[in-house]
Amino acid sequence: MWCKKTTTYELRGGNLAQFAGFSRTELKSDEISFLEALQVSKLIFTELIVPEVLLPVALKIVSYTPQVSELKFINCTFLRSADQLDTDGLDLKVSSLHFHKVMAPPLDDRVDISSLRSWLEILENLQNDFLPKHLSSPCVWPPSLRVFNLSSTGFKHIDRSLPPDIEILDLSANHIFTLDLSIPGLKELYLSNNRLQTIPSVKGLPSLEVLSLDHNQLSQLPTEGLLHLKNLHSLKAGHNLYNCSCRRTIKEIQDLATSKASLPDWPHDYICSSPPDYQDYVLNEVPLSSLQCSKAATVRQESVVPLLTCLHLVLALVLLPAYGTQPIVL
Repeated sequence: MWCKKTTTYELRGGNLAQFAGFSRTELKSDEISFLEALQVSKLIFTELIVPEVLLPVALKIVSYTPQVSELKFINCTFLRSADQLDTDGLDLKVSSLHFHKVMAPPLDDRVDISSLRSWLEILENLQNDFLPKHLSSPCVWPPSLRVFNLSSTGFKHIDRSLPPDIEILDLSANHIFTLDLSIPGLKELYLSNNRLQTIPSVKGLPSLEVLSLDHNQLSQLPTEGLLHLKNLHSLKAGHNLYNCSCRRTIKEIQDLATSKASLPDWPHDYICSSPPDYQDYVLNEVPLSSLQCSKAATVRQESVVPLLTCLHLVLALVLLPAYGTQPIVL
C-alpha cells in the first residue's frame, strides 16, 4: 500500500475540559523521536473547548516537530484553568500563528512573555481576529441590580462582563457548554437545561448557596471544589448522563448527598446512562460491590491520553493512513 505524506492536520469539535488537571510537559525519548519524524507542517484546531493549561503542553510537543510552521485556532474557547502558565524552555519554529473568533481569559498577569521572546522574533505572520464583543462590555450596570435573568436566550457562551454585584443569576435553558465566572457575591446560579459536560469552576463564586446543574450532559459529579463552598445548601444535578461503571463516581455523589450540600432531587433523578448493564438504574441502586475502577484506564488518562489529546497529532497519524495534503478531520 502506498500513501502520500500528510502535511496538514485538523482537529474539529470537542470538549477537552476533562484534562484541565493535566500538566506533564516532559516527553519520553521514544515520543520525541516519533514527533521529530513527522512531516506535518500545518495544524488547525476548530470549534474546540480547551483548558488553557494544555497550551504549554501542546506548544512543547510542537517544539519537537520542526516541520510545523503554521498554527491556526478557529472558533475555539480557552478555559482559565491555572493561575500561572509555564512557557519556559520552548523552542518553537512556528512562523505563522492565526486566531479567528477565539475567546480566552486575560493572560497578561499569568504568562511571562519574556520567555517567548526568541519565538516572537521569528514569527512572520500573526492575525488576531477576536470577537470584539467578548473583549469588553459596553454595558453600564445599575449598582442596585441584584437579580439577572438570561434564561432561554440561546446563549452558547457567557463572558465575564456580567453585573458585578448580582446575587441571583439564571442561565437555564441555553446552549452553554462551559462556564467560568467570577462574581464574589453571587448566591444563586441556575444552569439547568444546558449542555455542560463538566461542572463549572466555582473558585470565583465563594458565596454560592444554590446551584442547579440538572438536565445537562454531566457524566460524573466530582466533589472537589463543591465541598469548599461553605454556604452551599442546595445542589440539583439530576437528569444527567451519569457513567456508573466506576464505584468512585457513584460514591462521590452519595457523599455529596449526605453532606451539607443537600441534593433535593436525590435519588430519583440520578439515573445511570452507561454502561449498558446498569442503564436506567437509579444510582443508589447500583451494587457498588460489583464495580471496580480500572487502574490501567486511570493511568492512561493521566499520562498518555491527555498528551495525545492536546494535539491529537500522534494518535491520528498512528491510526490513520495519510491522505496527501488534505486535512484529516476527526
